[in-house]
Amino acid sequence: DVTQLSYTQYDDASGLAVVDSLLYMVSHDGKLRTFDITNPSNPELIHTLEGLGNPWELVVVGNHAYVADNSLGVVAVSLESPRAPAVSSIASTSGGAQDITHSSDYLYTAIGSAGIQVFSISDSNNPQSVATLELGGAVISVSTANNLLWATNQESVLVVDISEPSAPVQLGSEDTPSWAMHVESVGDTAYVADWRS
Repeated sequence: DVTQLSYTQYDDASGLAVVDSLLYMVSHDGKLRTFDITNPSNPELIHTLEGLGNPWELVVVGNHAYVADNSLGVVAVSLESPRAPAVSSIASTSGGAQDITHSSDYLYTAIGSAGIQVFSISDSNNPQSVATLELGGAVISVSTANNLLWATNQESVLVVDISEPSAPVQLGSEDTPSWAMHVESVGDTAYVADWRS
């Protein structure tokens, strides 16, 4: 019984992450907005970080948010002051970053036709690239679970062994009936959003 509690329009909204009573939202216009959602019926905009390029998605790990930015790469954002995020660093990617996920001390980024790029966040302020793996097609979505990375490239879902993050190995792939747009993994299972026109 899903019920809409509130609605506020923001152009080009793309990615969301929730930490406690705060909602972080990136949008293609280069902004990261912070909302207080203590009252979910009335989200309160409390901060806007400008200066990003074309952010698509973000993931929060500890006191940092990491943004997959299609024009800048991986942007590390400090949440030391969680109500006022600030950019810590920018790490370039080998292709346009469209999605990002994490496992342990590593980030995994979907970078289009260049595949996936792995970053170490042992220094949380400065992600360092440790591997890139081409998977064929344009990778647009990634998800991790149980030392596996799942990815979609609009044509298929692919699975990669990431037990050694600096040396990822593709295990297999499966074509989907239509356009594989997004993937979410739970255990050894992947759920794929397959867009049929």
